Amino acid sequence: LCFQGGLAGAEAVAIVSPKSRVLVPDPSAMALLPAAPPSQSERFVTCTQNARHEHMMGRPPADGDGSEREDAESEQLEEEEEESDGPPAHALAVLRELCASSPRLPLASAALPAGGGEVLQDVLERVGAAPSSWSEVCSFLTRLAVDGIVQVAEASD
Repeated sequence: LCFQGGLAGAEAVAIVSPKSRVLVPDPSAMALLPAAPPSQSERFVTCTQNARHEHMMGRPPADGDGSEREDAESEQLEEEEEESDGPPAHALAVLRELCASSPRLPLASAALPAGGGEVLQDVLERVGAAPSSWSEVCSFLTRLAVDGIVQVAEASD
């Protein structure tokens, strides 16, 4: 399986492993927000987490006012945020490393490099991630791949 952009154009998404090549094409598609009381933990957000009603140019629904559906979407996002403790510390360190080597191309760009990126194991070792945390980092990066925030390719030997 090989990931080629967001799910809209992909037929399959690779499950990230330490042997995968991972690329962050556009670091501006994500942000780490400062801690806010009472949680005192940073919050990781991506451009794919926007609820439709929060967009400046939201489209009105075809039938009815649609407010019930938008309220349900908003409640679901809030519940997911409350349940999440955020990404593991090593995952954030890996993302910072990957962003530093990013080609900084818009996610919608047709010029995104295929099969690029760094071998994840090299990045994990560089940031000092314990091997016991690698599977958690891989799971987090797989979720970002599903959202189209990172690109994943099988490592070539």
